[in-house]
Amino acid sequence: MKSDFPYYFNVLVDVPLPAGEGLYTYGSYFELPVGERVLIPLGKKNKVVPGYILSPAEPKNGVKAILERTEKKYFDDVRASLIDWIMRNYVSSSKVLLNFLFLELLEEAQTKISFSSNFSDLKEKLILKRKKSSKRLIAFLQNRGGITYLKDLPQNRSLSWLLETKVLETSWEPLREQKLVKNPPKVTLFWASWKEQYQLLLELLKEMQKQGRQSLILVPESSLIEPLSSLLAKEKLGTLSFYGEQGARLKREIIFKSQSESSLILLGTWISLFLPFFNLGLVCVLQEESPAYRVLSPPNFQAVNLAKVLAEASGAAIYLFSRAPSLSSYLEAYREQTLIKKEDKPVEREVLHYRGDKGLAFAVLSEIRRYSREGKRTLVFLNRKGYANVLQCEDCGMDFSCPFCGVRLTPHLDGLICHYCGYRQELPLLCPNCRGTNLKAKGIGLEKLEDQLKSLFGDLVISVSSEVARSKRAVRSKIEAFRNNPSSILLGTSILQGHAFPPISLVVLLNLDFSLSLPFYSATERAYQLYKNLESLASEKIILQVSRPLNLDWLDGDFYIQELRSRKEAGFPPYRRLLRILFQAEEKSTIWEAASTAKKILESIPSLVATAPIPCYHNRIKGKWRLEILVRFPVGPVPEELKTLYHLRLPKKVEMLLQLDPEELD
Repeated sequence: MKSDFPYYFNVLVDVPLPAGEGLYTYGSYFELPVGERVLIPLGKKNKVVPGYILSPAEPKNGVKAILERTEKKYFDDVRASLIDWIMRNYVSSSKVLLNFLFLELLEEAQTKISFSSNFSDLKEKLILKRKKSSKRLIAFLQNRGGITYLKDLPQNRSLSWLLETKVLETSWEPLREQKLVKNPPKVTLFWASWKEQYQLLLELLKEMQKQGRQSLILVPESSLIEPLSSLLAKEKLGTLSFYGEQGARLKREIIFKSQSESSLILLGTWISLFLPFFNLGLVCVLQEESPAYRVLSPPNFQAVNLAKVLAEASGAAIYLFSRAPSLSSYLEAYREQTLIKKEDKPVEREVLHYRGDKGLAFAVLSEIRRYSREGKRTLVFLNRKGYANVLQCEDCGMDFSCPFCGVRLTPHLDGLICHYCGYRQELPLLCPNCRGTNLKAKGIGLEKLEDQLKSLFGDLVISVSSEVARSKRAVRSKIEAFRNNPSSILLGTSILQGHAFPPISLVVLLNLDFSLSLPFYSATERAYQLYKNLESLASEKIILQVSRPLNLDWLDGDFYIQELRSRKEAGFPPYRRLLRILFQAEEKSTIWEAASTAKKILESIPSLVATAPIPCYHNRIKGKWRLEILVRFPVGPVPEELKTLYHLRLPKKVEMLLQLDPEELD
């Protein structure tokens, strides 16, 4: 094929486009580096828009030419490999991915402002026109020796005017690049107690400091950054932190330091994977099994897998730390023989079968009282909000459901609440069906436990309720109060996961049997991880209070081998990838029509195995009926044929959501 251009490139278009769009091939008469910003024509009208070089491309006929180059490089080959991996394994628009790269903040961190060469000539001519803001900006620059970075400039209305009149000029500080490597280290899974994990983490960080290389420590929640930073500070290891909630000014400073400090130790959430490191030698992922590593915003990728891509491209050593590893990480480490497991001393375990609705069994309360009197902390964990599970009429059996969702309303002390759409109603006095007054709140919720425990232990009880959970600062305050009182009793739900705790002697876990009954393929794995992580917090004893007899052999036996065997037989991750196609509409008939159209497309793709359209576990949420199709396909990039679903024409008022590798099917 005769080429129209000597060079071809895949270009990320920096404009909002639908999912799956934005990576196009363009021709060029000159060679361009990965990451450079260019101007390109887009669409039938050839509108000129910015774009970024992602990679060289194969020659194609009929492609358009790159119009202009800027000679500003915004990312290197390593960060390009992250974007390329997400584009191949998930479905996203180019604009969404470019937003991850902090392009605006990077521009401020890499752009220098200085006096122009003819500043002395212009100064006399402009002195009468200058406003106070201009004088302040020039004085600021003079105090900095006539040059500074854009990020360090105070906000000033005269900056653009001073640039236009050639008093000031800009220049681009080239990025310090991380080089791609060919033979990266393998992923090591370290399965041990937190104490063992921390010791290894210290050794790795100190070795990186000796080598003068950068280290990245990933945490699932930003609440873990401060306590870990304090621990490392005691070892004379200074750290910086980076997470989504930080302000732009602080983020700019961290971006600048990631380009300037060769021995940087950075603690951060998943967003820190996209920082422009230039000397990365170590990536550590703490609590690698945490669901918080699943990015909830599009394109919904798994951050632990992206951390592996970053380490592989950078040639950095990567360690996954866990007390209860995910099945996928375990399988990979088992195959590669990079699993390091250190058994810790098991704690005493007691299982109590209690079907009552009053809360904790008498034997559990007695143990809590004994530990509290001995000045030992207790953690009570129940992953259920509200006062009870359901409000039911004892006369006719009616329970109260949300009028907009196919779920029961949860009784709270101040009313009945739907936790899906937020619908709320007052606690009824009569049954609307039989007009009876025999209404009973069945099951155990956090509010009922709080009432029960406070009636017995008073101010020793510290509850992290749903109201407290709305504020991260309030949650930290509660945990600090728990830390300051060795006899206290901490009560909470899953909001407590992802926080650092003081030593705890007794852990009480309620309703583990309920977690096992959830209709998700990962329910058993999640229940196992919940138990193991709570068990690791208990220094002396863990009590399981269950509502029905429970066989716990799977907790002590070879759980991973058995669960992996079941997953392989069923064709679920990590042996196959899973796509959930979710249809939502206010009219039932329209979603069946849309789902049937999608099913016909899927049947034409031989590498896929798709279920028939079926109602979701919660078949109605927020007034919309819901259907789903589950598609299994081989591990690897998303098949191109599947991407056609993103352009499927749907009936009016039908929504279609495509969820790759979902861990829950609600």
